[in-house]
Amino acid sequence: MAASRAGIHPFAIETAARLQPGVSGAVVVPAGERTVLFVEGSAAGLTPEFTSTIAALGITVQAIDHIPLDRRHRSKPDYAALAARAAKA
Repeated sequence: MAASRAGIHPFAIETAARLQPGVSGAVVVPAGERTVLFVEGSAAGLTPEFTSTIAALGITVQAIDHIPLDRRHRSKPDYAALAARAAKA
């Protein structure tokens, strides 16, 4: 994952994303050779500083209406569904 290779853990990126205006949730997902940051809510509120930092890490941002949850746990993201969605984009 690009973020981990850069020495930044996905949790730190997700936390920073959740602090952005209009973002209610965030998940970092590896998608083959690239990494995608899914933001629940509006990516329009992302600050220029945050956007440029994410781009410098080689991470793509995708806004989604809601983050799908794992059917078995309902408390963690459905990483398989998100990875499939990232592969289509």
